[in-house]
Amino acid sequence: MADITRMGFLRHLRADASSHVLLYRGARLRRSGRGLAFWFSPFAVSVAEVPVDDREVALAVHGRSADFQDVVVQGSVTFRVVNPELTAARVDFSIDQRRGTYLRQPLEKLALMLTQLAQQRAQSYVKDAALREVVVRGHDGLRTAIEEGLAGAPMLTDLGLQIVAVRIASVKPDPEVERALEAPTRERIQEEADEATFRRRAQAVEKERLDAYRTMPANVIAGLAAQELAGKLQRIDHLNITPELLGPLFANLLEAGTKRLGGPDPAPRKVTP
Repeated sequence: MADITRMGFLRHLRADASSHVLLYRGARLRRSGRGLAFWFSPFAVSVAEVPVDDREVALAVHGRSADFQDVVVQGSVTFRVVNPELTAARVDFSIDQRRGTYLRQPLEKLALMLTQLAQQRAQSYVKDAALREVVVRGHDGLRTAIEEGLAGAPMLTDLGLQIVAVRIASVKPDPEVERALEAPTRERIQEEADEATFRRRAQAVEKERLDAYRTMPANVIAGLAAQELAGKLQRIDHLNITPELLGPLFANLLEAGTKRLGGPDPAPRKVTP
């Protein structure tokens, strides 16, 4: 606010650089500018001070979606005065010439008008969309809807205002509905965690099989492979067995069976084809 000092019947005003001061004599504007400092007589003039820095108003919207679900939106709207003379002509920014404080509540009036405009745009967006769409696209969708609605509002131009930013902090449905919407996601995450645990266990078991085979002799592994293959064959059209193959194969099978039963290694035997 402006700093006003008194000297006799005169007053001296000194304003900050972020304030635009307007001095009226009667209905005519005599001085206008930011950060002014001047002497004046309180009996002949009136003074208005319009802040031109960025101002932020809180936004809270209670709406109902297209599928009749309550939604609460919280955020903020940042604005600034770009035409102080036009703003002062529409809203009373007159200050007390002794204390430098506002005679009315102009900033609260501007905040109320902006909040109502933003609430209308947010409620219009929410009522035309289903709850899931509002929650998923809520931040970006609501911000865009409010920005476009405020930018196209004639009242802002008439008041000499400009929207700087619109921020959406949260978009939340009723707590019970929110938990219901989150349930499928929680279940999917749990299923993925269970599947990952199962894969790790399967890999550990497979590694212990591989470690067991690593210590076996090559001829035993070959015999087990042949036995496994024989168990899976359902039909054999042609089979050629040569003496060189049959002898070692029987020996390997016999040794593999002995290993599985935990008995002693069989004595080498000669197989006659």
